[in-house]
Amino acid sequence: MRSFLLGLGVALGVAIVATLGVAYVVTPGGAPQYPSHGGWVDQAHTALDSVASDVATAQLLLRLAEPDRVMGNYQQIVALNAETEAGKVSDHLAGEQTHPQDDATYTRVTTVLSDASDLLSSVRVAIVRRDTTQYADLDRALAKMQTRLSNAAAKVPS
Repeated sequence: MRSFLLGLGVALGVAIVATLGVAYVVTPGGAPQYPSHGGWVDQAHTALDSVASDVATAQLLLRLAEPDRVMGNYQQIVALNAETEAGKVSDHLAGEQTHPQDDATYTRVTTVLSDASDLLSSVRVAIVRRDTTQYADLDRALAKMQTRLSNAAAKVPS
């Protein structure tokens, strides 16, 4: 009886390990997603809209900071959240496997998303350092980024 239970325990352990191994290989954490062309296009539009919202938030934050309408800690938290969310969106889309017909669009979209994320990092750094001398230049850079994001969105097929 003891050897039967031991054998059953070993078999159960092997089954669990095999199941976990298979789950890891076929889940999104184990391999890139491969959405359909339409699915990827929808994700690209959503990502560009989401990051454009983060950029607009940072721009508003800088404009409200000039006349001291926003408290420092709140300003830092909002800047960090905008940067973090843009980074997540950019990383998620960049991790998708596209179809060959979407390669040029993938490069264009992921580049602008990455650039926007970098710019939002610069905004956060300036805000945390309270380097208000950079706010006007960053505001202009954010406005240009909004244009780039809009242009990228217009070039993604519908």
